[in-house]
Amino acid sequence: MKRLEDEANVCLTTFRRDGTPVDTPVWVVGRQGRLYLNTAAGSFKVKRIRANPAIRLAPCSMRGTVTGAWHSGKARIVNEAAVVEPVRRAFRAKYRWSLLLLPLFARFSRRYRERVFVEVMLDS
Repeated sequence: MKRLEDEANVCLTTFRRDGTPVDTPVWVVGRQGRLYLNTAAGSFKVKRIRANPAIRLAPCSMRGTVTGAWHSGKARIVNEAAVVEPVRRAFRAKYRWSLLLLPLFARFSRRYRERVFVEVMLDS
């Protein structure tokens, strides 16, 4: 069985204020026992994580079809340089060519210009 950090895509579930779950396929890397996601700073998932750090993750296809078991945990936005720089390098190593497409999306939306990293701590 593959670990979540070895998956190309995972389905991230965040929760609205009323408790409604929202699923989003995202990229993920692992570093020092934690998982990290890279997303637009202005995305709704970031807003939901700030309001409620409870999340769920499961392996999925690029389109978000869940292909494995769900894992619960907590998430937080990280901006400490000691964490961000190694995680940024890990994303570049894992998703080389795909990361080149992100600047194209930034041209169409201000939300995509600034990127943030989300640290995930899964429950045991």
